[in-house]
Parts: sequence; C-alpha cells; structure tokens
Amino acid sequence: MLFENRYRHRDGSYRWLEWSAIGVPDERGYYAVARDVTERRAEQERLRASEAYKTAVHEASTDAIVAMDGEGACWTSTRRPSAPTATAPRSRGNVLRRARRPAERRAAFQADLIRFGKADGRIVEFRVEHVGVRADGSLFPFELTVTRLEGGPSTYVAFIRDLTDAKRGEEERRSLEDQVRQAQKMEAVGRLAGNIARDINDLLGCDRRLRGRRGRSPGRPGASRVSASSR
Repeated sequence: MLFENRYRHRDGSYRWLEWSAIGVPDERGYYAVARDVTERRAEQERLRASEAYKTAVHEASTDAIVAMDGEGACWTSTRRPSAPTATAPRSRGNVLRRARRPAERRAAFQADLIRFGKADGRIVEFRVEHVGVRADGSLFPFELTVTRLEGGPSTYVAFIRDLTDAKRGEEERRSLEDQVRQAQKMEAVGRLAGNIARDINDLLGCDRRLRGRRGRSPGRPGASRVSASSR
C-alpha cells in the first residue's frame, strides 16, 4: 500500500514521506520503504497556486481570452458574460474565423493568420480595431491583440475587447463637447449684441444731449453738425 505523511526534521522543518508498504503474514508485520517527496509536494503546491492565479485572472478579466492554433481553431476561451465571445463553445471545433467575423471578413482573417505566422516577435497584432458578429447576428467593434505561444497545442492567444461601450461613451463625449461649443458661441454672440446695444444707447444719449444744447445755444452750428453725423 501507498500513503504519505509528514514528519518534523531535526532542523525544525517538515518533510513529506511517501511510504510503500507490504504486509508479511508469516512475520505478522510489514516491510516499508519511504522516500522524501517534499520537493514534489512543493512543486504540486506551486502548480495549484499557478492554476488558481490563472483562473482568477480569467474570471476577473472583462476581455475575452481565446487560445487558438495556426488555422484559427479555438482550443480554449473565457466565458465572461461581458465578453464578446461569451456565447461561443469551448470545444476545439470552434473555428474563430467563422464564429467571430462577418462573412466578408472570413477570407481576410485567413490572410491575417498567414501574416501572424510571418511576423517577428511574440506580439503579432497589437490593439487593432476589427468588426465582429454577436450570437444574435448584430455587429460590434472590438480591439484585438494577438500574441504567439511557445509550445503546447495552441499557437496564439487572442485578447478581444468589446469597444461598444467605449465607442458609445466617445460619441456622448463628442455630443457634449459640441453642445458646449454651441453654448459658448451663443454666449459670445450675446455678449457682442449687448456691447452693440450699449454703443447704440450711448450714441442716442449723446444725440439727445446735443439736441438739448442746440436748443439752448442756437448760435453754435458745430453742435448741429455733430448731432446730424450721430444720426
């Protein structure tokens, strides 16, 4: 039989031992052999922690993360509700060029895969905007980043970010900026109209004063000329 248990070493640390024991009925006892598997246990713990970390990152990500081979066949993908690929199955038979692109872009995606294979470096596509198709057939803008993998069944990992909310927010921001600019223009026109009105009132007031002076001093022809020019 096989079993593991933990012992305390004389230096104060703990060691895991794996025992292989066999019963000997004639001697009414057991023969057992143990080997130190502390490092193996530590490696298993590190692997579990790494898998837990990867799972947490996938669950917390608002982007879709898709692993695919050189032909565009999807091996794994996230299934976040907010991700654009949430409705896609996880099976290997899910081909990205059919499930993610409009019909007119499927041939171009095959050319993209060839271009990915010829690109230098690990990142073969960085934050490039594309148009995808949702499960209901509607189109949506998304941002694509593709990186090359070393080893394993998958060739690439694609990070897909839905830009629908970002585009909507950008349009709303532009609309608000247009409204602010229009309001500033109207305010400038209002100030200009107010200044013109004040100038006209000043001229009219000057005209009335000159008229009054002309009535009191009829021998001053200069006042009549100024009054006439102000009209």
